[in-house]
Formats: sequence, C-alpha cells, structure tokens
Amino acid sequence: MKKLNHGGNIRYWAEKTKTATAQWLDLSTGVSPDGYPVEGIPAAAFQYLPDRSESLMRAAREYYQSHNIVAVNGSQQAIEMLPRLIAPLRVALPDVGYQEHAHCWQRAGHTAIWYDGFNPEQLQALIDMEKIDAAVLINPNNPTGARVGIELIASWAAAFARRGGVLIVDEAFIDLTPEQSVSGLTGRPGLVVLRSVGKFFGLAGLRVGFVMAESSLLSRIEAELSPWQINGPAEFLLIKALADSSWQHQQRNRTQASSMAMAGILQLHLPHVFCNNGLFLTAVIANAEAEALFAHLLNRQILIRIGAVDKQRSFVRFGLIENAAVETFAALEQALSDFMTPRSCSEAVCEIAN
Repeated sequence: MKKLNHGGNIRYWAEKTKTATAQWLDLSTGVSPDGYPVEGIPAAAFQYLPDRSESLMRAAREYYQSHNIVAVNGSQQAIEMLPRLIAPLRVALPDVGYQEHAHCWQRAGHTAIWYDGFNPEQLQALIDMEKIDAAVLINPNNPTGARVGIELIASWAAAFARRGGVLIVDEAFIDLTPEQSVSGLTGRPGLVVLRSVGKFFGLAGLRVGFVMAESSLLSRIEAELSPWQINGPAEFLLIKALADSSWQHQQRNRTQASSMAMAGILQLHLPHVFCNNGLFLTAVIANAEAEALFAHLLNRQILIRIGAVDKQRSFVRFGLIENAAVETFAALEQALSDFMTPRSCSEAVCEIAN
C-alpha cells in the first residue's frame, strides 16, 4: 500500500506554483493557529539526551484524568503500532474518517468491516450481531464531526471486553469539550484511547501523543518503544502546557470565536456546511464542485483539505484563521465570493489539484 496524502505540505504547493511559502494560508490541517507559546526552552533541552520525565507523565495523568497512560511519538505512532500488536481479526472502521486507521489495520492483515463515518452509532448493530471483534471510533470524527456519548462508548467497550476484543477511540479533537472524553475510563479492559497535543495545543511539530489502556496492553506498547521517545524541548513545553489550565480556558474561548467567524464566512458561500467541529469546518458538495473549489483556492494561495465521501460527493474541510488576522479573513471571503463555477480555475492549477 502506498502512503496516504494528508493536509499541510505548503512547501510542495509553493514549489508547484512557483510562489513563496510565506504567501500561503494553510487551512488544511485542523491544527490551532493559536498555539501554546513556545518560549523559554533551556539550551540543555537541546544539548542532552532526554531522561524519562516523571514530571511530564504527572502532568499528562492529571490533564487526561488517567493513570494508565504512556507517551508516544504522536498518536500516529500508536495508530501504526496497535494493529501490529493484535492478532488478525475483524475490525470495524469508518468509511469516512482519518484514513491512517484503515490503512494501518488493513496493512497488518486485519479484515475491514466498514460503517458510516457520518453515523457511528451504526456500530451498535455490528456489535450486537457479533460481526466484529474490534472497532476504531474517531470521536469526534475527522472530517464528519460525528460524536458518540460516553455511556454508549462505555457499553461498547464492555461488550468487546467480554469477547476479548477492543474498542480504540481516537480523541484527537476532543480537547475543546474535555467533559465528553472517555480517557478517564481507560483502566478497564476493552478500551484504548488515543490523544494528541497537535490540534488543540497547536503543537503538531512536537510529534507527541498519549495512549491510555489497561495495563497489559500498555506494557506491550512500551516494550515496542525506542529509547528517548519524547525529545527534550517537547518535554519542557508539555510539562507547562498540560498544567496551564488558564491558557487552556483562554484557548477554548479563542477557538470558539475563530470557529464562529469562519462559520459566518463559509455559510454565505457554501450553504452545505454541515459540521463545525471547533478546530475545523466541513461541507459536503459534488465532486466536480469540490475539485474546482480546491483548485480555485490554490490559485489564491489558500490550501484546504479535500476527500471522497462517495462516488458523487466530496468533503471540503477548512481549518481556522487566527482571531486577529482580519485581512486574512477578508482574503478568504473574497476568494470564496469569486468562486462561481468549476470553470473559474485555471487549467494549470486544476491539473496540479488532480
């Protein structure tokens, strides 16, 4: 299987269009544009090999409300690792969602059984009929925004535990609504939770995530990890960020304001905007219209995320703009206003987009 394409990669698009990276607006990743302040990192954090930091794990246990936790090199590492640690089985996967989950489970030899990424409660029927041995739930889903409540997730995890299976819950976008997280339930069998500091904290470049699960599975994960798993500068920053409840509160307010501002713009021009997930907004439109919009915005040095929903429809996903960036909001609104038909894009950029 070939590697998947993801958001970001502004350098690639700048080179393709012979423009400067500084001219680009990246709305393709879902990473907060108002990241935790990167300052005061001591030189020693760069100069010496990082020790295993109990201070970092204390901060993580407190923030995630879980004592069964291990740090990994981004939740992506756990997404790749877990299918390899589990014997081949039937795993339920969302047909629309973060594609690395399906990619990694299928590559490891598991049998994929698909459920609707817009309606994850379809999992209930698969569990009741015992058609699956495990499931991946992206909660909230990226890009559909669909959510499942704590009680239902707990009941699913219990059902999997009774038959020796597992429910893996990817909570990469849950930090805006931490009261909806199931990380506090992760001492029990049948439940694994993945968290990331990349999105809400705006620290995707640190490549740090956390896995929460029952002790025996965590031990198997830890046995696979390399020495010096988390780099020194990342440890220094995250000890502060995870404990900084004042900044976290302000961040939730900032993100809500940015999200509402973005929704106001998009709903004027894309009436099919159906999901406002706080850190991204998603619309489902016809394939040709989505491709034309993607290419049109590329012409304006604006990068969004696009992907297939089915044979007729695609999703277009927009990340956020910093609150203070009034001119940037205006540039996006103008670009959307100028978008009329698929013919509005130049052949050169349409070719790049395809």
